[in-house]
Amino acid sequence: QLRFGSNFSLTPIELIEFFYKPKKTTRTRNSARSRNRSKPIEKVEEDKNKNLDFNPLKIVHAMVKKINPISLSYTESLNRSSNQVIGEVPIGYKFGWLPKHGLEQSVEIGSNYGSWDHKRDGSLRSGIKLTRTLNISTNFTQNLTTTRSSANLEQMSITRDYVAYGDLLGEGLAFPGWSFRLTGLEKWPIIKAIAKSASIEHAFSGKETRSWQFENGSPEQLSFFQFGSFAKDHKDKERSSRISQNFSPLIGFNITLDKNISMTFRNNMSKSLNESPSGLTIQNDNSYTSTGSYTHRGGLRIPIPFYGTINLNNTISFTLNYDLNESREQRSGDKINLEVGSFSNSWKAGLRMSYQF
Repeated sequence: QLRFGSNFSLTPIELIEFFYKPKKTTRTRNSARSRNRSKPIEKVEEDKNKNLDFNPLKIVHAMVKKINPISLSYTESLNRSSNQVIGEVPIGYKFGWLPKHGLEQSVEIGSNYGSWDHKRDGSLRSGIKLTRTLNISTNFTQNLTTTRSSANLEQMSITRDYVAYGDLLGEGLAFPGWSFRLTGLEKWPIIKAIAKSASIEHAFSGKETRSWQFENGSPEQLSFFQFGSFAKDHKDKERSSRISQNFSPLIGFNITLDKNISMTFRNNMSKSLNESPSGLTIQNDNSYTSTGSYTHRGGLRIPIPFYGTINLNNTISFTLNYDLNESREQRSGDKINLEVGSFSNSWKAGLRMSYQF
């Protein structure tokens, strides 16, 4: 078993400030207005011209400052096994620099000579802080797996973040998922009249998963950076594929009102395409979730002779939930004409009350 892992983190603003760092401006208070009046007019004009100087590095610094730290990780693992090996296993094979041990294996094992499994995982995380109330986070991951059996059968698979489009999700590109949360909506003109706090959420994640099988070994290795050409060249060896896109939520709204009243709303959407040699299936799911809650905190004061007053605190809360779910399936045997498959609609509502004392 061999495993290699590495992590790398970079803060762009620190890299820029290694070359350029703007000077901090300090404000001074004038003790008397007479000082400003006694300042020569030529000196005032000179100070204004200095403030109007254009510095492109200052603009670059302000833009890069909005980029969150960039985190990159990569992990590679290799698991190999050889059954009924005759002789002393070489040190180079144990530590990985020799791909084969070069020894004979007992004929008693038949065709089960061993196994070979190779995995490569990479991820990239970052984001952009546009304003104090809006922060966008991004994440991209990619996983490659190669498995070889003693029967000279090789299987490959890949999973990566992906954005697909089209009716059959036939087009797309590798792209990171994203999420953001916008706060401070309680300061907006209409919302500030009724809300103490309000925010909006949105998140997207898309995945592409494909697998191949080669009977006499793969003609080429699966590259970590040139996956697209491999998928097109070996489409006939593809055993299965799955493309999905999830908005969770497409839009989410949170609001807190006076008197401990809060409400949330979520709209989640997902679409997936499963393809195999026998045909394809498209699944569409849509859900709406809303929650309203009210909490009241109070208590009782009970006077007890010769002891004093006992405070008994209690809390009562009411929560109302409503969920609506829609699911629809489409199938195609020729991978061109779609037929409506199973579909379902459901809803549920519930009221929950809790009391604590």
